[in-house]
Amino acid sequence: MDPSVLFGVLFGSDAFEEYVGQLQLATAASIAADASGQPLTQQQLSAKMAEAQRQRVKELTEHLAARLRTYQGATKPATLERAGREAADLVKFNFGPEMLTTIGYMYSRIGAREAGKNLKTLGVGFVWESLRGMGHGTKTTYNAVSGAVSLVSIGQELQKQLNSGAISQQDAEALMVGHAEKTLAALWKVNVLDIEKTLEAVCVAVLNDAGVPKSELAERALALKRIGKVYQSVAAAAALATGPRRVLSQTFPGVKTEGGQGPAPAAAAAAA
Repeated sequence: MDPSVLFGVLFGSDAFEEYVGQLQLATAASIAADASGQPLTQQQLSAKMAEAQRQRVKELTEHLAARLRTYQGATKPATLERAGREAADLVKFNFGPEMLTTIGYMYSRIGAREAGKNLKTLGVGFVWESLRGMGHGTKTTYNAVSGAVSLVSIGQELQKQLNSGAISQQDAEALMVGHAEKTLAALWKVNVLDIEKTLEAVCVAVLNDAGVPKSELAERALALKRIGKVYQSVAAAAALATGPRRVLSQTFPGVKTEGGQGPAPAAAAAAA
């Protein structure tokens, strides 16, 4: 199976592609798969990843600018209603609540930060949102690193047992299923960092376009903030109703999370 397709199944990234693009983990896996058995050097992989990320940000910037233009001139109730309909559709996909929480957090934070630049309060709103984002970014990076370490540990444990002959192929598959929750949680932490860094670049570009009048940029910032708040609200309601990590039981039949709950995404904790 194409790695990008697998990630689409696990994280609903196909449905969210217009919002976050192809996740970097999926891109890296696809690049490695396309190498046709010829291992890439770190330099080659980095160059391909950098180009893919540049194109990703460019396309997402165009998509977001186009979406925000359709909100131009809309009243607050109309904006909230439309954003609510979008969120209600997206939240149904695998990792929908987690994706919406992360996207919503970035939209609302950056929208508030950029709108704060235009307030006649010596930029207090801008400074506050910038400081808040710095603290959140540090926590997200830590979570991503710890998630990656956890994932490597799981892989090393499995490989060690396979090499020693301590387990059969069937046992190895059972072990993989047993580690499904930890694996997905680790992957998700890495994805959160990827999505947040990408959306930071995208939102800043859209809200600082030199070719757009300042009045329209201010409208964009306000709309983005409102949309983000709605996304977070819908995601929170869905997580309470169904429990996070519901993707586990869909992708890995028989796997249950403790109490039906999984670890909350980093963005959710910071947004609370």
